[in-house]
Amino acid sequence: MRDVLVLTIILGSIPICFIRPFFGAIMWVWGAYFNPHRFTYGGMACNFPVSIVIAIPTLLETLFSFEPNRRFFERAAVTLLMFRV
Repeated sequence: MRDVLVLTIILGSIPICFIRPFFGAIMWVWGAYFNPHRFTYGGMACNFPVSIVIAIPTLLETLFSFEPNRRFFERAAVTLLMFRV
């Protein structure tokens, strides 16, 4: 029964991730830190790739969004990219 509930929440959030990438980022963090699929005791959801299922629609919406993303060139983002190299 827990498998069905966890999979319903995760799969039900996919259409919302296509509309709002911020919600997808929140779901991805929730799935990464909380690990809800590991509480299902070996059902189908136990080995379900939650991060990939949430990340793909979130990244697709971010890449193919029609609104311009100007936040990428803010001072904090450029500084973080400089320290990355």
